[in-house]
Amino acid sequence: MKYKFKDYLFIISLVLIFAQYTNLIAFGYYAQFIIGLIWIVYDYSGRFISTRKRGENTEINFFKNIFLIPWILIAIYTFFLYSIHKNENVELRTYIASNSTILINTMFAFSALNIFREKTFGLSMRALIIIYVLVTSNAIISYGPNIVVDKLREVLTTLDSKQNPFEIGDCTFAAGLVFLMYLFYGRAKTKREIKYLFICGFFIILGLKRIQILSLMIVVLLGFFLKTCKNLRLQNFVMSICAISIILIATYYLHFIAKGVDDWTGLDLGRYKLYSFMGSLMDFHPSFLGHGYGFSNKYVELNTDFTYIALHNDIMRMFIELGFCGFYLWAIYYLFTARRKIERKYGHFISCQFFFMTIYLFITYFTDNTINYFVTQYFYCLILPAFKIGVPKYFALNENVIHNEMYK
Repeated sequence: MKYKFKDYLFIISLVLIFAQYTNLIAFGYYAQFIIGLIWIVYDYSGRFISTRKRGENTEINFFKNIFLIPWILIAIYTFFLYSIHKNENVELRTYIASNSTILINTMFAFSALNIFREKTFGLSMRALIIIYVLVTSNAIISYGPNIVVDKLREVLTTLDSKQNPFEIGDCTFAAGLVFLMYLFYGRAKTKREIKYLFICGFFIILGLKRIQILSLMIVVLLGFFLKTCKNLRLQNFVMSICAISIILIATYYLHFIAKGVDDWTGLDLGRYKLYSFMGSLMDFHPSFLGHGYGFSNKYVELNTDFTYIALHNDIMRMFIELGFCGFYLWAIYYLFTARRKIERKYGHFISCQFFFMTIYLFITYFTDNTINYFVTQYFYCLILPAFKIGVPKYFALNENVIHNEMYK
């Protein structure tokens, strides 16, 4: 496939965004959103200026609604909360920034799809690979040629890695999404797809995010178990049980934190003391409305002297920010409603792919702030529509075809 100048410009843009999470380049946190916004403006302006009038296709528009509408509703709810009880600790501009950035993050993925269509995923993977080549090269220059083998040995023997130059949190979590997509591919893999699968696996091992490893282990076991259950009703039942389990575990987890975590020993006590401090803001009653999306991290920054300036717990964060009812509506939407919508539109198999990625991210939400990660959320939004328009046979609408392809 031949690339145009615009394609190379997009790869460079992605490399600059992805590099934000390395020690190679530091443009500032908002640089990635400015780059994303430029492409969004280019996309929408092109629709009015271009003589071809190329609009979104139905697949891009469907998935854009799936991912974008909940964030629009969260933004509306946030500003409603601000209007009825202004918090002196958090200014309006914080809420504007937080909600704008997640909306830009989401819209950027779909503008990229609209501009580059079937090339989008390939361009994005090339940018991700370039980042890891640059990071690896920098590590070899800084620590010597044996650093890769030494870190691999350290990771595999101790399941830990101090001062890991390959730990690129955001890109590593994004590689997990790609890994899952290719692992549970419903047809024979091409050489390029096998290459991407092993590259992402290599990124994940080198990056060694322990919550990611745990999450991947759970989802991979779940995925292979579902492949042994050829009854679609049984598969849906198992997925529903898993979704309910996530919600119940999250509820117990939040109650446990709210009671205090001073008894937790042998762990990262700095992080869990922060959890204990923020637990005082939670109220397990339907009348608890929350403080609005964007509140938690700013509150931590202004009111504590902890070394962490972010909560690193998106389960807790979304409960504090969306309130009792809002939190459960958010969880139910991603774990149940969105998957059912995808299943009705494109069939059972593709809804399983969405479910695997969503469970994977929800598990990371327990100890990380993955919702804030630009690259992770970009790939989360990108993968399914990219494969839908790039490999249409993979998304056959006939349920029997999908079922047969899944178990070849």
